[in-house]
Amino acid sequence: NMHDSSVFSDVLDIIVQRLAKLKMDSKEIVVILDKGNNSDDNIKEVVKRAHIIGTIRYDQAKKHLEVPLDQYEKVNDKGLTAYRTSDTIYGEEFTIVITHNPRTSKKQTLKYEENKAKTLKKLEDLKKRIENKKRRGRPWTQTRAVRAIVDAIPLNMRSVFDYNVRKKVGHGGGLIVEFGINAENEALRYRSFGKIVHFTDLH
Repeated sequence: NMHDSSVFSDVLDIIVQRLAKLKMDSKEIVVILDKGNNSDDNIKEVVKRAHIIGTIRYDQAKKHLEVPLDQYEKVNDKGLTAYRTSDTIYGEEFTIVITHNPRTSKKQTLKYEENKAKTLKKLEDLKKRIENKKRRGRPWTQTRAVRAIVDAIPLNMRSVFDYNVRKKVGHGGGLIVEFGINAENEALRYRSFGKIVHFTDLH
């Protein structure tokens, strides 16, 4: 299998060559880069030959997400606002534009809190099962318990939950399950709702 960055570079070469045959300057086009293709190599390849617009992960824009919404500027009459700044990412200086949609923010907040409540209930039920030494059937090991906990947490919420499984010291043995919310990661999640973080070399 070829590495993604190698494939991306080859495809970009083909596009640039075709543009050249059409007597078009690749520097006049804008490449819209999917977040999944973000890498130092891919982005450097693009900015050498064309303009770029892309989005970045929220954990790459923590300081920008902390900017109060009253510093955002109105974009349209539907409530969309935006904040413009600059930053160095992937080894390049880019303009950063964060858009905020209050309707999307509200929907994402409600959905997150609904999923959070369901997940906490699952973990509480799982904790009771794991810690119940009278339960019949296959015994719980630390490895099995951790796997069950991870499976109970939705993939897109795993950074929000902290958990630990340890052996109970003393007579009878068994396991103790501890879990909770990672306050820092949850705060970042709330700050990201309704927002998209764009980057571009179009200053």
